[in-house]
Amino acid sequence: MNLLSTNNLNLKEAMAQFESQMILNAHQSSQSLRKVAIKLDIDHANLIRRMKRLGIQFSYKR
Repeated sequence: MNLLSTNNLNLKEAMAQFESQMILNAHQSSQSLRKVAIKLDIDHANLIRRMKRLGIQFSYKR
């Protein structure tokens, strides 16, 4: 994420963009949401709540 691209955003919008990018980056090398949560050092339930708030959905094949 380029911090210069947040110039026209308010703090809430910039934080949401940053959180989304962090989650997406952690997801690229993880095979489950639990592993994403561990990588981000947050609780699994907290990750789920943040993803819902940010409109992020992942599907994993079993």
